[in-house]
Amino acid sequence: MANLAPVVPIRPKRAPGGNTKGTRRRFGYLRKLPSGRWQASYVGPDGLRHNAPVTFETKGDATTWLDLQSAAVTTHQWRPATPEKPAAPTFTAYAEEW
Repeated sequence: MANLAPVVPIRPKRAPGGNTKGTRRRFGYLRKLPSGRWQASYVGPDGLRHNAPVTFETKGDATTWLDLQSAAVTTHQWRPATPEKPAAPTFTAYAEEW
C-alpha cells in the first residue's frame, strides 16, 4: 500500500482592504469621527438610513444605542423619529416683530 499525503485544504487569499479583524456588526453601522466621538446609524424597516440624534463619547455607548434600536425593530415597536421642525410664525407675529 502506498503512503498517501494528507489532504490539506487550500484557503483562498483575502482581498486587500475591508474588514481586517474578521468581525462584522449584525445590525447598524458605527464610525469614529475625527473629533474622537462615535456616530451610529442603521437602516430601518422603511429602507432609509437613520442616524442617532447625538454622537457618543464611547463606542460602548453607541453600541448600546444600536442594540436598543435593534430590539425595537425586532419587537415591532420601532417608529421612525420625526424631525422636529420649528413652528412657522404666523403673519401677525411676523408683522408685529417687523
